[in-house]
Amino acid sequence: MTGVLPVALENATKAMPVLMGLDKEYVGVMHLHKEVPEEILREAISKFIGRIEQLPPVKAAVARRVREREVYFFDILEIEGKDVLFKIGCEAGTYVRKLCLTPETEVILNCSGIKTIQNFVENWGSDEKTPALDLNAHRFKNCKIINFQKVEAPKKLVEIKTESGISIKVTPDHEILVDTLKGPKWIKSAVINPGDLVYSARAIKIPSKLPFIVDLLDDDVLVFDKEVKEICRKMAIQNFGSIRNMNRILKIDRRIFNLKRKIGIRVKYIRQLTNWELIKKKIKKIKTERGFVIELPKFNENLMYLLGILASDGCIVWERRCKRPNRFYFHNKNEKLIDKFLEIHKQLFPNFPIRKKKLRGRDIFQVDSNNIILAGIAYSLGIKSPNKKSDFKLIFTFPEELIKAFLRGYLDGDGGSYVIKKKVKTSTYTDIQIYTSNYLIAKRIYLLFKKLGIRTKIYTKKMKGHSGKASKRFVIDLVSPYDKIKFIKQIGSFHPEKMKAMKEIGKVFKRYIGLFSFDLIPQYTKILIRKVLEKNKIPMSKLKLGASGYRLIHGRSLLRRHTLKKFLKKIRKFIKNSKGFKELEKISNSNYYLERVKKIKIVPSKSKWVYDLTVDKFHNFLANGCVVVSNCHDLGNSLGVGAHLSELRRTKVGNFTEEKSYSLLKVKDAYELWKGGNEKELRKILIPVEHAILHVKRVFVKDSAIHNIASGAPVYVSGICRIQKGIVRGEVVAIYSNKEELVAFGTAKLNSNEMYEKKEGTAIRTHRVFIGKDVYPKM
Repeated sequence: MTGVLPVALENATKAMPVLMGLDKEYVGVMHLHKEVPEEILREAISKFIGRIEQLPPVKAAVARRVREREVYFFDILEIEGKDVLFKIGCEAGTYVRKLCLTPETEVILNCSGIKTIQNFVENWGSDEKTPALDLNAHRFKNCKIINFQKVEAPKKLVEIKTESGISIKVTPDHEILVDTLKGPKWIKSAVINPGDLVYSARAIKIPSKLPFIVDLLDDDVLVFDKEVKEICRKMAIQNFGSIRNMNRILKIDRRIFNLKRKIGIRVKYIRQLTNWELIKKKIKKIKTERGFVIELPKFNENLMYLLGILASDGCIVWERRCKRPNRFYFHNKNEKLIDKFLEIHKQLFPNFPIRKKKLRGRDIFQVDSNNIILAGIAYSLGIKSPNKKSDFKLIFTFPEELIKAFLRGYLDGDGGSYVIKKKVKTSTYTDIQIYTSNYLIAKRIYLLFKKLGIRTKIYTKKMKGHSGKASKRFVIDLVSPYDKIKFIKQIGSFHPEKMKAMKEIGKVFKRYIGLFSFDLIPQYTKILIRKVLEKNKIPMSKLKLGASGYRLIHGRSLLRRHTLKKFLKKIRKFIKNSKGFKELEKISNSNYYLERVKKIKIVPSKSKWVYDLTVDKFHNFLANGCVVVSNCHDLGNSLGVGAHLSELRRTKVGNFTEEKSYSLLKVKDAYELWKGGNEKELRKILIPVEHAILHVKRVFVKDSAIHNIASGAPVYVSGICRIQKGIVRGEVVAIYSNKEELVAFGTAKLNSNEMYEKKEGTAIRTHRVFIGKDVYPKM
């Protein structure tokens, strides 16, 4: 948003609270998502004139409750297709604005899994849901996406990087959920600082789904099921009258419909002749071009383990004259892991030959096979060679057990688990890590872990003996003992050395198995704890927490989830008043955590458009793992078509109009002239504070009273010499000298008539002083 913005300098900044309540006028362009007849549009707009009830968006930095606001006028200036140029005059506090994300920002969707916001908006589907944070229940819930916004990108964006290694780019006015001592607050990205705590999902829960294996294979694959072949033959005769007519129209070879011939029928022909969604369920066998008849495997943990290994340390290749990937290679130093791969491969694909050999002059083993099914599945899931082309985001929609098997394979192929005992006997270093040279893959693995409720972070590490881009690799590191134990128990490893290290890690963290995560929880939890103790009259001595417990509740250190769990367990038996205690239980069982903002920087926008979503109920959604918010959509909903602001300009604030305003460039030029000794231009721009508050009712005081008022004393009736009509009790009034100098602001304790009639007593309680004590000496 651009336009009129009053700026106060030095002592005049004290007047800003009074200026913030001024009425405002805007000119903007509203883009409708469908064309609407002008009479319907004008009728809908007329409903927004007068006193309206408005619920500030969740992103607002004000208390979120229904408030009455007045819209004085809402005029349509011009209509061109879906674009509506309008002018609106409204009371202060009415929400008219736009907030957006960059096109590459990814959102989590119930049906589609991971998608860029640009891809989702450009291929808009109205039945999608996304996880949104219910701040009252402290849980993420799947909510319907009811609209979208697409507007021109600003020149500059704000890039926010968290300690987990994930970053998002947003417009400067987009607001992020930040934790404060008073609770969660929506704060503009432009004013967020490194060290601020943002909310992130501990676990992402969306419905799981699995594709059919045959959907992941090439359309030229030969299906060798007699039942399928018979159905295709019947459908060809039914639709074309005969096989000969079908051949003439579709150019499909007639010989494949001879049931006595051992010829397969290509998938693309089955799609042409039948209802693919029904027939694909019956496909169980395929025939390779080399004559092998293969039973299609089902998605299970063994298949996902092989895919995990190929994604980390494998290579999917095409051979000459092949239209699709038909071969894979896998390399590893550990022969027992190689043998495990061969064993699982033989179980799944007994008819596909697979070879193992030790590379000459190198301590490394190679496995390769012409398994077109495994290679085809891997390629369709986004496991490609070279690694920089890979993107297996489709796996995010798979059931959790299959994701665990995939991650197990990835760790065995290119990961590590370590236990290093330090010189100090009681100190042991442990770690479970996964490595990749591709940031996108690191982000995918981060999200796969997040779906399982395992917290990780991404950082870069320099590889020894390498230089340039090849010297850098990304490490996906498990954060806490809780996450490491959960990984060992639920995922584990088949790699003998890594299995051994994980057993050692399990012994080191044996005492943590029964504990909850070490996640940071909201800062206002401490305030809730103190209130619960006070209401139930529970002294700290009863809890037997010692000095460390006292410091946790009253000190500055942040509270962790496992500490809160232990605390709730201790105080449960003393609870009489459950109010507050239930809120603490909700926080302890929440599926979010706090993470610090690591880095903030302003970056140039590289795209023409930025996007946003409107999410039902809670008006927020997950973007790259951070909680962000959607736009307001009142008028679009009223029209039933959806709408968003593409442009917005403030043209008037109280007495300040656009015609009498100066651009920041002119202000800068005047400032430079002033530094050179020419103050003429700057004097034209700057106005006295008295001119800015003409709307505030005034009281004039005697010169003899000003010194005391400047020292903070109230205004007494005896010190007043002139009173403006219409002052009411509780109203903010301006206190002036007889020379019409602003002395102070204060709150009226009497109305105009009472000030005139009374001879003594306090008339105004002073709270903001503008004049110095020495201007009017004490008399």
